[in-house]
Amino acid sequence: MAEFSTSNGQELSDLVLIQRVCSGDNEAFQLLSRRYSGLIITVAKKYYAVGLDRNDFFQEGLMGLLSACKCYSEDRDISFRNYAALCINRRFSSIVKRDKNKGAIPADSVVPIDELEIPDNNARNPETLVLQKEQDEDFWQFLKSSLSPLELDVLKLYLEGNSYENIAQKLSVSQKSVDNALQRIRKKIASR
Repeated sequence: MAEFSTSNGQELSDLVLIQRVCSGDNEAFQLLSRRYSGLIITVAKKYYAVGLDRNDFFQEGLMGLLSACKCYSEDRDISFRNYAALCINRRFSSIVKRDKNKGAIPADSVVPIDELEIPDNNARNPETLVLQKEQDEDFWQFLKSSLSPLELDVLKLYLEGNSYENIAQKLSVSQKSVDNALQRIRKKIASR
């Protein structure tokens, strides 16, 4: 094991630091995290998830390192460095997998909130309300006549706030089928 010089001059091995981390010594974890920060950064460069920057990945890497400390046994046929790299990799890949599977709303369907026109319902008169209701009914008629049964079901569930994964489960189709259906719906609505 590599040696590490602490601020008070003591030489500590990885195993000693791991034991101290497991007993709740925060300074030992700080020393160990400095030692393995290069490894975390190297592994983090291979991953990407929406909404996470490199600092977020570094923090997640530290969680992987802590997990490695808690689970490592020197009886294993693997060095702590390799075991830590494995734990950090698994942590990152689970984040990316979770990000990929959560069925986030596609970026092309997001509208900035400051571009939304929110009507003032108090300013509407009865005539405007009737016209709006007729337009809404016309739009739903258009959807019912233009969309396939699957597309209509997907749209209803999507508008209720369900994720791609939930929609796929409820309709017994793949998430890719849900995504394809929503893309077709967008095209049909845009061509109206």
